[in-house]
Amino acid sequence: MVRRIVSVLGLSFLLLSDGVSTTGQAQLTKVNVASSGISPTQPPYMAQDAGTYSKNGLEVSIIRTRPEIAVMSLLRAEASIVHIGGAITIRSNLRGADLAFIAAGAVATDYWTTPRCV
Repeated sequence: MVRRIVSVLGLSFLLLSDGVSTTGQAQLTKVNVASSGISPTQPPYMAQDAGTYSKNGLEVSIIRTRPEIAVMSLLRAEASIVHIGGAITIRSNLRGADLAFIAAGAVATDYWTTPRCV
């Protein structure tokens, strides 16, 4: 069975590096990236704004969608990279998908628990 790779909050950071650059008039490789986020500070958008994709020979189309649709597009080979949260990856694997969780990251927790003295 073929394993599909899911980019989760971090794999796109690899594309932000200026490791390999192509020169000349080489044909760009078309890649679809499905992203469930809308923030311009997310790695797929940052790499596109910085021109990192084209420097590395990629013509990237970032498609904003819901996480469930992103997983479906990955399984149908319509997207090469998916930038989503981990919960949908786990749910998809529990339902029979063969996805690989590559990277995750968290800067801070979303909620603070503070005890209240009575």
